[in-house]
Amino acid sequence: MKKTSLNIVGDFSLSIDYKIKNIDNSIKNIFSKNSYNIVNLENPLTDLCKKNRLEKSGPHLKGNINSSIDILNYLNISHCTIASNHIKDYGNKGVEDTINNLNNNKIQYIGAGKNITEAAQAKRLYLDSKKISILNYAENEWSSATENSFGSNPYEIVDICSSVKQEKNNSDFIIVIIHGGNEFYNLPSPKIQKDFRFIIDQGADLIISHHSHCISGYEIYKGKEIYYGLG
Repeated sequence: MKKTSLNIVGDFSLSIDYKIKNIDNSIKNIFSKNSYNIVNLENPLTDLCKKNRLEKSGPHLKGNINSSIDILNYLNISHCTIASNHIKDYGNKGVEDTINNLNNNKIQYIGAGKNITEAAQAKRLYLDSKKISILNYAENEWSSATENSFGSNPYEIVDICSSVKQEKNNSDFIIVIIHGGNEFYNLPSPKIQKDFRFIIDQGADLIISHHSHCISGYEIYKGKEIYYGLG
């Protein structure tokens, strides 16, 4: 019997019109072998213009909707993590547009929503006979949801650990996916390592992080894997 498999990759941001024919078959083959493929959608998918940008420092990202959706579908992406420091670059409407574009194309999402309650919801799926819970968070960099506004599920260590313990009652295996860390640095900070190990102590089975834009190492802590940066 064929086993199910789960593929989790890092940041995906496509602002240009990009043709599927440019994707090498070796990439397609990696994604075609899995029951679930999860990618971090780094930017909102919206047609909003500059006047709708959130006031913040740093770049504002916006994805090419048609090319992004075409490639996500071509690579058989089943889920997008959308908790990131850029998901709210075009405000509440930008997040709403992103969710609608994913829903309309039958791509599930994790880590953001119309309010903090929706953003914090776990995604549950099955791998063989195991129920898997996936939680997604982003460091609090302009993008966090509130009780009354769209945005990311914020990185708050107490809330993360509470959710992990709650999901222990619902699932056999818990994956925590976090968007955070220091960009272009290939090691985790002492605080991040301490936090991630503590999340494992509370019951998480696997932690995966992205945002650093470089591979940032991994470790096995108490028999559980922690990936500090997927690149």
